[in-house]
Amino acid sequence: MGTSLTSYPTHVHVLFTEGGLTKGGVWVPVSFLEYGVLRRIWQYQLLSMVRRVLPRSLENKRLIDRLFVEHKDGFYVYAKRRVSRPRLIAAYVGRYLRHPAIAESRISDFNVETNMVTYWFFDEHKVKQFVTLHAFEFIDRLVRLIPDKNLKLIRYYGLYSRRTMGVLQKVLTPLSCERVPVVRKREVICCSNCGRVMVLVGVSRSDGEGGLIYYDWGANDDDDDCW
Repeated sequence: MGTSLTSYPTHVHVLFTEGGLTKGGVWVPVSFLEYGVLRRIWQYQLLSMVRRVLPRSLENKRLIDRLFVEHKDGFYVYAKRRVSRPRLIAAYVGRYLRHPAIAESRISDFNVETNMVTYWFFDEHKVKQFVTLHAFEFIDRLVRLIPDKNLKLIRYYGLYSRRTMGVLQKVLTPLSCERVPVVRKREVICCSNCGRVMVLVGVSRSDGEGGLIYYDWGANDDDDDCW
């Protein structure tokens, strides 16, 4: 889904560890995260920071209190799965930071005589919408989404902070080298004639010319299993 350039849904991407270190440097894994609690923690931390920044007034106090009351379940959190390929995450974060507000491919038309720009985006219902406006208004909406100069878009806290990484490097390095165990499910297919478990010995695919290309799995012809 692409932005409509009329509104900018402010959001934060967060990477955090599945566990933590005790004061004695012992790693305590946490394999389960309760998303309901995570939503309320995110709400509390965000509104607490907003409260510290806003001027102290009765109106601002009522605003913060109302946001707590109206969102009893916390703020929205979209939690993805465990990171299994760090390089892809690093590439995504790097692309996200440098990605423009709108891709050039989404600009469908520009009328040089009227200086009107037409671009498209997908709305919340995944319906393609087209917007036509003057080039100056298009640029005005676009530059609002450009980060300010020297604005730091990435922050490191806790175990990821530079100060902590230097102190706990001996503990964190072995943990980062551990491979996450992956349990692969094996599909079991039984023979419709004898009911015994079948063993995969090869696969075939079309060669595009009416023939088949066969890939041998190297099974033993003397095997008693069906195939």
